[in-house]
Amino acid sequence: MLAAPQHGFVFLAASKAGSTSVQRALRPYAHLEIRTPPSDKHMPPRRFEAEVAPRLARDGFPRSSYATIAMVRHPLELVTSWWRYRSRPDLDGKDRSTADVTLDEYAEQVMAGEGGFTRPSVWLSDDTGTVLVDRLWRYDHIDALLAWVGDRVGSPLALRRLNQSPERPAELDPGVRRRLEDFFAAELAIYAGAD
Repeated sequence: MLAAPQHGFVFLAASKAGSTSVQRALRPYAHLEIRTPPSDKHMPPRRFEAEVAPRLARDGFPRSSYATIAMVRHPLELVTSWWRYRSRPDLDGKDRSTADVTLDEYAEQVMAGEGGFTRPSVWLSDDTGTVLVDRLWRYDHIDALLAWVGDRVGSPLALRRLNQSPERPAELDPGVRRRLEDFFAAELAIYAGAD
């Protein structure tokens, strides 16, 4: 999470959606930045509204003075990215490791609510399913997000790729893919509505 309310935005860092790279590019403009632990760096919008927005208001930035922004990734790409990320060597032998798990097996775990995967619709929304972020960009439109933010800070932004997942061939069984698409109906609707 990185707040630059003096420039009219707060960046909420969705996991595995380029957030580390974007946050690093925005760091020079931060009024407030939370990098660790991961549960705070990737705080969901509802927690931001409850805990950080009041602090920003005390600092002279009422909630109406800035927009919350975030990136969203196609949910099937997100599953694949998490599967790759959790196959890295430092997780070998740990419960979260996917080194010895196929992508289809990991997808089944995700659909069963296992594997430590948080659904983007849950992260982004309140209990009624209303998205709590003012503006969303697709992960594959990261340049548009950077241009929007660059206009607000008055400077073009350069992005370094950080926190990348290991390369690993990934192909879902067509039946598993169809079931994942059904499972992620809410996420696919959110993704379709993002810039």
